[in-house]
Amino acid sequence: TLTNRYGDVAIRTNYEGGANVIIGDASTGENITTGGDNVVIGKGISAITGDNNVYVGAGAGGSNASAGGVVAVGFGALGGGTNNQRCVAVGMQTLSGNGDTTNSTAFGHQAGKATTTGEENAFFGYTSGDTNTTGDKNVTLGSGADVSTANAQNQIAIGHNVTSTGDNQTVIGNSDQTHVVFGGSALISGSSTSTGSFGHIMVGGNNFTTAVSSSAAASGFGTGGGGG
Repeated sequence: TLTNRYGDVAIRTNYEGGANVIIGDASTGENITTGGDNVVIGKGISAITGDNNVYVGAGAGGSNASAGGVVAVGFGALGGGTNNQRCVAVGMQTLSGNGDTTNSTAFGHQAGKATTTGEENAFFGYTSGDTNTTGDKNVTLGSGADVSTANAQNQIAIGHNVTSTGDNQTVIGNSDQTHVVFGGSALISGSSTSTGSFGHIMVGGNNFTTAVSSSAAASGFGTGGGGG
């Protein structure tokens, strides 16, 4: 163990666990007894005992006594919970809720901050997904993009300050958006209902309704109401 003259910075290669690298204050990594292959850099990361983890930043992974396969980079990232598994949290206080999330990813300042037991979520952007606590399988992409409720299920929100409208629903673009363009030979399929006033959809440079009518005419189908 190497320490500075004041005793408040320590560099260690191991405690009682195997192949751990520990850099921080006197308390950093102090509870590692059986855990191995951890990299711990930062002040106040004292609780961890798990394996195959990377913690960088003051308080990163602070309470995770038995986490496995997690990466936490940033002040307080993954700072709550005791048993987070296979998560990646990059940014100040990302995924820092007091619970044990699994298979979740967050990038950006306070992205997914409140998530506790929610699983398999992906939050990207400043405060993205910060409403979620126990929700699962959600995706938010964009600064301020968010789910609609704390227990959101399978929601997708893409865009600046976009909020999903409910479980199993997708919202692309905020209320300022007036134009959606799909390049190439776009195919829109499935059973769906269009709601709201969102301008018009372009396919291959043409208005979607015009493209559909042209395709129908080329195939020998009329667009009128007559039957045959």
